[in-house]
Amino acid sequence: MGFPTETVYGLGANTFSEEAIKSIFHAKERPYNDPIISHVTGVDQALELLDTTVDIINLFKYLASKLWPGPLTVVM
Repeated sequence: MGFPTETVYGLGANTFSEEAIKSIFHAKERPYNDPIISHVTGVDQALELLDTTVDIINLFKYLASKLWPGPLTVVM
């Protein structure tokens, strides 16, 4: 799905659908090692995307509990 932003048009897809994500990479002719942004509705949904250590997950939970909703970007 295409949608306007404040500066460009973006392409959106369901982060939890491998087929949808592949379609974004294909449409943009983007290499698979070039990451894309996923927007989530909250901590629980973000945790579904994390594949990391317990310490990092606990740090994420702490930061999110203090700063969400608000200006927190997590790069994983």
